[in-house]
Amino acid sequence: MIFILWLCWKIGIGFLRVILFLIGAGLVAAFAMSLLMPLLALIAVGGAIFAAAKTF
Repeated sequence: MIFILWLCWKIGIGFLRVILFLIGAGLVAAFAMSLLMPLLALIAVGGAIFAAAKTF
């Protein structure tokens, strides 16, 4: 983390921009996970039901 901040300072990118980017990336990741996790749960439940139905 310190190396990334030092590199950005050397290149000339401001500390505030780095922090805002990290916050934005975290929000995008949280939003994507909130959409993907129920979808993955539905796929898993559907697969389990299909496997159970196929054995009988």
